[in-house]
Amino acid sequence: MPPKAVIDCSLPRPEQFPISQLVRLDEVLAERINAFRFRERFKTEADVIRELIQRGLEGATGTKPAKAQAR
Repeated sequence: MPPKAVIDCSLPRPEQFPISQLVRLDEVLAERINAFRFRERFKTEADVIRELIQRGLEGATGTKPAKAQAR
């Protein structure tokens, strides 16, 4: 029987997204994100959050949100 191939996994995998951010969500927003994730068939929660942030930034206009205007 020939020897099995050995795969060297000692090299670190290059990071596609090297910056990690922590965001706190209320339960309602977390449930909405999760529902969107499964409806749109995203593989991971991180993927769907990145997509939603990207869509939000692309749709943002020059006006400030109401919270920011009140300051």
